[in-house]
Amino acid sequence: MGKKRLVISLLLTIFFVFLLQPFYSTGNLLTSFLATKNHKLYRMDVFASGASTNKVELVSHTPNAVFQSPNWFKNPKWRKDKGNGSVIHGALKSKWQDSLIKLKVKGDGKLFISLRGEDKRINGKRYPVLVDYKKLVVNGKPVLLGRKTIWHDRPFNYSLPVKNGDVVTLEVTARTHHFRWSDLRYVYDVNFKILFTVFILSFLFSYKFVQYVARFKILEHHSRIDIVFLCAFFALLFVPMLKINPADKSLQENRMLAKYPALFVSNGLNLKFGSLFEKWFNDRFWGREWLLNLFTYINYGLNNYLRNNVAFFNTDTKWAFLNNGFKRPDISEKKQQEIISSLKKVYQFARIHNIKLYMLLVPEKNDIYREFSHPYHYLDIRFIKVITRLQKELPFPVVFPYQELKLAKDENFVFFKTEHHWTEWGAYVGYQSLMDIIKKDIPNIHIVQETDYNIFYDLKVRGDWERNFAMGQTLNTLNLKSFSQARLLDVLYKYYTPKSKLKLTIQDVDFYRTKSFVNLDSQTLRGIITGTSMSENLLQFLPYSFHQLKYFRLNNVKKVSHRDTFRLLSRYQHDIVKFQPDVLILCFTVDNLPYLLELAKV
Repeated sequence: MGKKRLVISLLLTIFFVFLLQPFYSTGNLLTSFLATKNHKLYRMDVFASGASTNKVELVSHTPNAVFQSPNWFKNPKWRKDKGNGSVIHGALKSKWQDSLIKLKVKGDGKLFISLRGEDKRINGKRYPVLVDYKKLVVNGKPVLLGRKTIWHDRPFNYSLPVKNGDVVTLEVTARTHHFRWSDLRYVYDVNFKILFTVFILSFLFSYKFVQYVARFKILEHHSRIDIVFLCAFFALLFVPMLKINPADKSLQENRMLAKYPALFVSNGLNLKFGSLFEKWFNDRFWGREWLLNLFTYINYGLNNYLRNNVAFFNTDTKWAFLNNGFKRPDISEKKQQEIISSLKKVYQFARIHNIKLYMLLVPEKNDIYREFSHPYHYLDIRFIKVITRLQKELPFPVVFPYQELKLAKDENFVFFKTEHHWTEWGAYVGYQSLMDIIKKDIPNIHIVQETDYNIFYDLKVRGDWERNFAMGQTLNTLNLKSFSQARLLDVLYKYYTPKSKLKLTIQDVDFYRTKSFVNLDSQTLRGIITGTSMSENLLQFLPYSFHQLKYFRLNNVKKVSHRDTFRLLSRYQHDIVKFQPDVLILCFTVDNLPYLLELAKV
C-alpha cells in the first residue's frame, strides 16, 4: 500500500511542478517546449545597410525556402543604420535539411545575416521557439560549423562588406530542435534552487493529500458507495483536461480561440490570469466539439432559426447569412474621404505605370436575397451612399452589378444558399458587367460566352480558393457540417467547365498567395486581379480575356496580420510593377468598403 501511495504522490508532484513553472522559469517552459516540437520553419534575417535604398533581392533558392520583404524591415526605426531587410523561411524536419540561397545586393555597404527562430509571444512577451543549426556557409566560407541551438532573442549573427551588384551565396543546414538538459539552464533560465523547493513542497502536499484520501478506505463504518461516488466525482473533474485542443482557430465556429495567459507579466503578477485562463480552458477542453454538435442537434430540432456571433440560418428555408450583412451603420464622412483618397493613390500608382484601373464591387447577398434574410428590417442597399460617391468621384470605373444580379437570380441562384460567396452564374454576370466597361477602353479584348463552356448543375457549393465542392462555409461556422447533405442542400447550382485549358500555377506560402494563368489562345494583354474570396469564381472566366492573368489574394494569407490584410501596395507593389500589366482589377465586396482606406498604406 505504501508503494502505491508513493507512486500516486510522485505523479501529483510532477503535475504541480508543471503547473507552478512560472515560479522557477522565465521562459514559458511548457508552451515553448510544445511550440518548438511542432515548429516547421527556420528563419534567417538578411539586412543590407549603408543607405535607405540598399536592399537584397532573391536570385534563386531551394524549394524548401521562402523569401519575403516585410514592411517592418524597410529602414526600420529600431536600427541606427539605414537600409532594407528581408526574411527567409525554410522547411524544418527532424533530420538535418540543407538549403541553398543566392541573393543579389543593391548598394554598397554591409550585409548582416542573422539566424533566428520564430517570433512567438504571450501577452506581448516573447518565449523561446528553438531551432538547431549545424552549418552556415557564406560565399564558400564556413562561418558556423557544429550544432548551435538558437531562438529569436539569442540569434547567431554574421556580417560582411558588399558592393552594389554582389551575389551572395548562403548554405544553411538546420533541423527541428532536439531537447537537451542544458536547455533548462541556458534557454529557460530555470532556477534550480526554486525548482527544488517547489518539488519538495509539492511532494509533501501530494503525499499528505493521498494519505488523507486513503483514510476513507480504513474507516470501519464508512459507506463504500460514498467513497466510490467521491472518487468518481473527482476523477470526472479531470476528464476535460485529458486532451487540450492545440489549434489557434475553431473551424466549427470560424473564430480564433483564446490564447494561454501568462501568470507573470512585465509589471508583475497578472491579475486577470483567472478569467483569461477560464476563457482559454473553455475554448480548448476535451469533448468541447462533441458538446457543440449535441447542442446544434437539439437547437436545430427546437428552433426555426440558428445563430451564433458569426452567422444566421433559417432551418425552414435552408438559407444562411453572415451576421455582418445585418449590421448597417453608416461609414462616417471622414472615413469615406479616407477611402476615396486611398483609391486615388492606387489610381496614381497605376497611371504612373501605364496600367488601366477598374474596380468590381460585389453586392451583398443580404441585399440580393433580402426576402430570405432575417430580421427583415432594412430597405436600402448597404453603403449605397458610399458606393454612389465612389462612382462619381473616383477617376476610374467602379462596377456595381446590383441590378444585373437581381435580374439574373430569376434564371439561377447568384449566391449560394449555404455560403456567402456568389455562385459561378453570379460571377459570370459580374464578369459580363465588368468586361462591358473594360471593352470601352480596350475594344479588342475578348469576352467569353457561355458557349465556351460545358454547363452542369450540382447541389454542392464551390466558392473559395481550394475549388472543392462542399456544403458551404457559412454552414461550417454554425457547426452544421455534421448534418446530411440531403437535409441541408436542396437546390441545383449552375457551374461552368471551360472547353479550353489554361496553364495554372498556384503559390500558397507564408505571406504570399497567388494564382497565375497563361492562355496560349489569347492575345497579348496582361492583367492582374486582386481582392478577396469573391475573386475565386470570377477566375472561371476572367483569365480567358487575357494572355496572362495574375491573381493576388489579400485576405486569409498565411502569417499576414489583420492589420496588413488590405495593404495592397505595401505587399504587392513590386510584383505588380515587375509583371507590367495592362489592366489592374480590384475585386471587393460591399462589406470590404471600410477597409479600402488601407490599400495605399505602407
